[in-house]
Amino acid sequence: MKTGFIGCGAIFSHYADVIKNHIPNISIVSVCDMDETKRESVESIEGAKFYTNIHKMIDQQKLDVCFILTPSGVHFEHSKICLNAGINTFIEKPITLKIEDALELNQLAKENGAVLGVVYQNRFNKPIKLIKQLIDDDLLGKRILTSVRLFWSRNNEYYKGWRGTWALDGGVMAQQAIHHLDILQWLNVPVEKVYCMEKTLINKLEAEDTAIGTILFQDGSLGSFQVTTAARPKDLEASITILGENGYIEIGGLALNEIKDINITGMNNGGKDLIDEHSESVDKGFGNGHITYLRKIYDSFVNGKIVAPVTGVDAVSSLKLVQALYMSSENDIPVKLASEIKSKRLGI
Repeated sequence: MKTGFIGCGAIFSHYADVIKNHIPNISIVSVCDMDETKRESVESIEGAKFYTNIHKMIDQQKLDVCFILTPSGVHFEHSKICLNAGINTFIEKPITLKIEDALELNQLAKENGAVLGVVYQNRFNKPIKLIKQLIDDDLLGKRILTSVRLFWSRNNEYYKGWRGTWALDGGVMAQQAIHHLDILQWLNVPVEKVYCMEKTLINKLEAEDTAIGTILFQDGSLGSFQVTTAARPKDLEASITILGENGYIEIGGLALNEIKDINITGMNNGGKDLIDEHSESVDKGFGNGHITYLRKIYDSFVNGKIVAPVTGVDAVSSLKLVQALYMSSENDIPVKLASEIKSKRLGI
């Protein structure tokens, strides 16, 4: 599977390691980045060619797949080039910063016969897959509350340049917590409305470093979240807890990779026997989900038709939720997801 990358930051190194160590039959044939100093490290990868011009890369390489790893504010521009060339395109979260851009990318994929996917790798963590199974089997019963907590530390060195800007990145909700908010909405019925407050408290960035909010789901159950990149002096665990009428399950760890507690009526030992089997060790905050995500793409390629593990259509739901949270905070009002949603700042 001939694979190209647009963007050669820290996340690219993670992709390259995953491919080398776990799915070596994926061939990295080209990488494009505006920073010429990245050439040497890219061309140390066997068979990889470095480009500084996206159009030249697309014209010269017959790619099966291209991954977009650039800042979120230019996802639309770069993905559009690939999709118009009929290339199957996978974007690191979020799909874009603006809903209208995300919808246009999905339409372009359809018109050009290309696959559009977005990398929400945490959906494929062992504990998250267990929660999904428990919910699908209705073992938790009537939902009561879903809670997200993310207390991470990002210093001002991290926010130099484009990070934390409204035009290219957004704040903790649009970047770090969007993984957890994606899972929150993916595991539940559709969101009815949200209310949010957000502030920039410690870090020097345009967008927010701290936010809290509440969510009403269409089944009447509630959600809450507390997220920040202003924790000091280091990251605390991120967690997702779901309470149902039959019990609860709490997921934590560096990358939502551990079952911290489970107690569900009707399951053997309350489900505690599942903790070791469905927890996993990780050595990076990215977790292990990229391994599964990339393997699913490769397996579908081998089977004759590339399939997105998380589609562009799926990703619109997560973006819409985050945009609604910003809109709520900007106007100090609850926002219904069925209404027209647009932040005054994100992606502007």
